[in-house]
Amino acid sequence: MVKQQKTSTEPAPSSAPAWLVAFGERLERARGHAGLTQAELAQGELSKSFVSLLETGRSYPSVETLLLLAGRLRTSVAGLVLDEPALRLDTALSLVLLARSAVDADPKLARALLETVDRLARDLPAPVRLDVAVITARAALAEERLDEAERALTQVVQQAETAQALAPQARALALLGRIALIRRRFDQAAGHLTRAVALFRKADALRSEGGIEALIWLGSAAVKVGRPRFARRTYEHALRLARRLKLVGLQGQALLGLGYLAWAAGDLAEATRLMQASRDAFQTSEDRRHLSSSLLTLTTLYLEQGRLDEALASGRQVVGLRQQLAHLRQLSSALETLARVHLARGDLGPAEQTAREALAEARRAEDPQQEARARAALGRVEAAQGRRVPALRHLREALAAFERLGLAEDAAEAARHLSQVLQAAGRHDEAARYLHQALRPRSLP
Repeated sequence: MVKQQKTSTEPAPSSAPAWLVAFGERLERARGHAGLTQAELAQGELSKSFVSLLETGRSYPSVETLLLLAGRLRTSVAGLVLDEPALRLDTALSLVLLARSAVDADPKLARALLETVDRLARDLPAPVRLDVAVITARAALAEERLDEAERALTQVVQQAETAQALAPQARALALLGRIALIRRRFDQAAGHLTRAVALFRKADALRSEGGIEALIWLGSAAVKVGRPRFARRTYEHALRLARRLKLVGLQGQALLGLGYLAWAAGDLAEATRLMQASRDAFQTSEDRRHLSSSLLTLTTLYLEQGRLDEALASGRQVVGLRQQLAHLRQLSSALETLARVHLARGDLGPAEQTAREALAEARRAEDPQQEARARAALGRVEAAQGRRVPALRHLREALAAFERLGLAEDAAEAARHLSQVLQAAGRHDEAARYLHQALRPRSLP
């Protein structure tokens, strides 16, 4: 039972605090909208007379009473205690937080929430306005509208610097670093992310979701600019902070980065362990996008270790996930990897079908890099089927594309498979030339 406040008919409503009178008026309006009498609102725990005293500003409600009233009136405590402008601002701030949490998974929802914010409160404080701009840019990034996101974030950085708003400036710089990573501008990414991490520290916000995310992206940039030791320290720092704050999804991202480092160092067992841990974290946090990345890497790791049953199960799972996510390029990559698993198992029919599906999805995505990889996979399958003419054609087309795109490792791999097919056909001179190219790939632009 809720304990009633002791009340008195004094002071009179005219001498009561203005906020208490306003609370009583809001309570009476809310009761009217709910279609309840004072007695019905009281319902035993309170009394009709006490409700009357509250509505006329002659008694102070306890926290317990506020919670009880809000529940019965199907409103919020804020709706009872805040005046309309303050309530609009409180609601707008709540919607900003919701938009920030939803933006990666559902950018359309985030934009709708921010449109509501704009209608509710046009005079937001400057730091909140900057946060709204950052979230809007992040929605554009999630939808792969990189130019739009980059322009908006550059403007936020300038405005935040003028306003000395450290946290929005740090978040905007971190996202600019993320865009630079996507565009393979690795030195630029490292610069943006180094500044972002420094600003998060200065704002005492490194131990936050945004700060940890910036650390993880900085680790990725460090890998790309040839600083693996710094990358490892950065990922490990991010992992410690994410564990301390119980941010499971960010733990998964840090583990994913550490797994890639172990793989690059040739430690397949450690890489597999870390990738499995990242997979488990993403499953717990229901982060399907990153889960698909860890599963795809696990599929390749299992394949390299000859663990073909595990590779098949993981490969099928990642294809299913990426079909749900409807990302054509990533779906093509998953299908191409699954085709290689089928090939390693000797399942040539499924291998050919999956490779052709990968090629079709890459064409739909207009992704020349992934199209070349799918074409190379199809050529390998055709070679295993003894169909040398189409195999040579697809492998040569893939090799030419890899050379145009500057993908030296992929080009060397395609040349090696071409050499094997030509050797089996008795065309030893041609085979030797391609083998030489595979062993000593020329520097590509």
